[in-house]
Amino acid sequence: MSFLYERVVKGFAMPIRVIINGKEIQITPNEVKQTFEFSEEIKTFEVNRNFYIEAAKSDQ
Repeated sequence: MSFLYERVVKGFAMPIRVIINGKEIQITPNEVKQTFEFSEEIKTFEVNRNFYIEAAKSDQ
């Protein structure tokens, strides 16, 4: 899984909680693309609704 923030000021890095396959984890995106290796195939992914961000699947 890869992630980053788009259209943010340089240095912005706000941690968020995401739920992958029912397990909540914390990631800290910034303006640089990062990769996270999850221990199993990712079947479900959602961002904790308390964070006002949009998430989208990308095939890149």
